Amino acid sequence: MKKLALAAFALAGLTQATGCIFTSDDTSGGQFTYSWTVTGSACQPTWKVSFVATPSAGQAFDDIYTCSDMTHDSPTYALDSYVISPTLFDDVDGVTSTTTDDVTIDQPAALNATLDTKNQILPLPTVAFVATPPNQDVDFSVVYGTAGGGKNCDSTTATPPGNGVVQQEIDIFDQGGAQCLNTFAITGTDQTGMPINDTTCGMGLCNDQQVIQTIKALPNGNYTIGIIGFKSATDASLHNCYNASVDFTVPVANHDLGIIVAPFNPIGMVDMAACNATKPGEGR
Repeated sequence: MKKLALAAFALAGLTQATGCIFTSDDTSGGQFTYSWTVTGSACQPTWKVSFVATPSAGQAFDDIYTCSDMTHDSPTYALDSYVISPTLFDDVDGVTSTTTDDVTIDQPAALNATLDTKNQILPLPTVAFVATPPNQDVDFSVVYGTAGGGKNCDSTTATPPGNGVVQQEIDIFDQGGAQCLNTFAITGTDQTGMPINDTTCGMGLCNDQQVIQTIKALPNGNYTIGIIGFKSATDASLHNCYNASVDFTVPVANHDLGIIVAPFNPIGMVDMAACNATKPGEGR
C-alpha cells in the first residue's frame, strides 16, 4: 500500500478511527485491472491516481499509481465483492507518505465489481477523469529593507527606526509576462489584528514582516511575484522605495513562499530624493 488520498478515504466511507488501510498479499484471490483517461489537462508530474477497494467485510485497500501510467493491475485481493472509489489528485510535495498537501482534482462515481475465481484478473470499466488544473493558496511575508532591520511600517524617526513604508503593492505576472494579473485576493490578519482584504495589482496598507499574507486560489502555473513598498513624501505623494521580484511555480511546496526581502531600491531620481528623505510613516 502506498498513500491514501484523503478524498478517496472519505469517499470510501472510512475514517482514521477504522484503522490503517492495507494492501493485500492474498495468494488465493484475484486482481483488478484498472485503466483511466484524463481530459481537460495533461497529467502533471505530481498527479496521482488512487483506487480504494472496499470489500463487503474487512479492511479497505488503497493503491496509488502515477497519473501517466493510464493502466495498472491491482495487488491480489481476497475473493469478495468490492466498491472501488477512484480519485485523481495532486500529490503536491511528491511524498507518498503524507496527505496534508494533497489536492483533489476529480472523483468519478465508484465502481462495483466482484472477484469470484482464484487467479482471476478482472478488467474494470475505464475511469474517465476530468482534470481542471487545481488552484492553491500561496502564503508569503515581506521584509522591506534588510532582514533583521526595523519594522516595515514604523516611521524612519521611530526608536528604533523603521522603514517608513505606508502602502504596498503585490503584483502577480505570468513568468515573462508584462500584464499584472489583478484577479487574485490577498488575505490575512495584519499586525493590528485587522483583516487584510487586498487584491493583486492594487494598493494596500503596509504589513509588518511577521504578517503572513495569502494569495488566494492561484491556478497551476509559473509566476513572478512583484513587491513594491511605498513611502510618502511631505506632500503626501507616494514613492516607490522598495522592490523585489521572485519567480515561483504553483503548486508550491507547503503552500509557502517564505520571507521575501524587498531592498531599498528607489525607481528614478524623484523617487530617490523622496525615499531618502526622513519622514514619519503614516501607519494605519
